Amino acid sequence: MLALRHRLFLGFFVLFAALLFAACAGEPASNTSDAIDVDPAGRVSAAIAISCQKTDQSGDSEANLPEGASPALLRDAQSYADDFGVELGEAVVRLSGQEMIGRLGSEIQTLEPDTYAGHWIQHEPQYRMVVAFTRDGGTTVCPYIEGHPLFDIVEVRAAAATMVELDRSQMEAMTIANKVGIRAESGINVYQNLVELYVLDSGQLDSALEKTGLSLPGHVEVIEVSSHSVPAIQADGGQ
Repeated sequence: MLALRHRLFLGFFVLFAALLFAACAGEPASNTSDAIDVDPAGRVSAAIAISCQKTDQSGDSEANLPEGASPALLRDAQSYADDFGVELGEAVVRLSGQEMIGRLGSEIQTLEPDTYAGHWIQHEPQYRMVVAFTRDGGTTVCPYIEGHPLFDIVEVRAAAATMVELDRSQMEAMTIANKVGIRAESGINVYQNLVELYVLDSGQLDSALEKTGLSLPGHVEVIEVSSHSVPAIQADGGQ
């Protein structure tokens, strides 16, 4: 069961923020300004209104599902259903649609680099594809979801930094840590719109930065860990 959760959440890093929910409805949604309150540390806002409405061509996510489910899919779906308390059929629909979600997210990331801030799957409390933008998300997303089978489950949120900016901050943070002689690892927390810098002793990092006059870039959160990851050792004993 644990392995299934890792497969489901890989690439989406499921950590649910305590955010308000607003669903995409089939009725017209009012356009709103994206001047949403976003935590100065780089956190993601609650859901914002989408400035487009479902068209006659928009279907349910089941529309593009395969007619038959493989035994492997059914096994995974049963584990998913047990984990999240949904019917087996709903679990099959959700798992089968994740490839479609991945394609849609990749398309938006490629074509909207100036505002795209990440996407992920939210499994609870409602099943959603969440897409974050730094501005104008409610209108930017419309050309990608109008007439799309995933229209009903797409949710838009506002964030402080684009993925391009987070990638840059991650590289800069690792470079600075290396310069001051602090071993560090890092990752991007897409749900919180932050770069996480993992160190064994944050006080040691602070002292090293103070001595050198360097500082970490924006959107970086330092997290103390008890140990760093251990490189995998080849089973055959090779180098």
